[in-house]
Amino acid sequence: MRVKFAPCRWRPGLGGPLREGCEYWFAGRILDRLHTGDHVAVLVEPVVAAAGWIGAQLGFHERPEPSA
Repeated sequence: MRVKFAPCRWRPGLGGPLREGCEYWFAGRILDRLHTGDHVAVLVEPVVAAAGWIGAQLGFHERPEPSA
């Protein structure tokens, strides 16, 4: 099984790890988990967030490959 986030670098953050170099993030309290067939939706109450420069959206599939 491929681990999607394994190649990412992480740093400590409030409530758990944060992806290194990520300008936009939030941490929150999980209120509920909803089973939706082959996925699980998570209802989160944000408690802290950060936003960097507002530009084009960067999806996970567009992330730069980590350097070795």
